[in-house]
Amino acid sequence: MLKSRDLILLIDDDAIIDYLHKKLLIKAGINEPIITVYNGKIAIDKLSELNTQLNEDNTVLVLLDINMPVLDGWGFLEALETLNSSLKFKLELYILSSSNNPDDIIKSKNNPYVIDYLNKPLSTEVIKRYFL
Repeated sequence: MLKSRDLILLIDDDAIIDYLHKKLLIKAGINEPIITVYNGKIAIDKLSELNTQLNEDNTVLVLLDINMPVLDGWGFLEALETLNSSLKFKLELYILSSSNNPDDIIKSKNNPYVIDYLNKPLSTEVIKRYFL
C-alpha cells in the first residue's frame, strides 16, 4: 500500500538528477505531484506558500540535496527551524546527496528533521524501501 502524501518537494540543483529521480518515482508508482526547486531559499519560500494551502492532514515528502548554490541543504535545515513552528502540515524529510563525507552523514542523522540519509541517485529498491 502506498504511503499517503500530498506532494513531493525535490530540492536539488542538478537538472539531470532531478529528471532521473522524477522518472524513477513515477515508475515505482508514486503518483503525488513532484515539485522541483533548485536551492534551499526557493524551497523555504515554497514551504511558506504551501503553508497557506495545506493543513495538519497533509504530508509533504522532502528530498534535500546538501550541496547547492544560494542556500545549501544545511542552510535550509537551519531556516526550517524557524519556519517549522508555524507549519500547518507534516514533513517527511530525507537528505539525498552524493556526498560520502562521514561528517555529513553524522550531521544529518543528528538533525531532528532528517529521517535518514540516502545516497544519490535513488534506486527502485530505495524508493520501495523508504517511500512506498
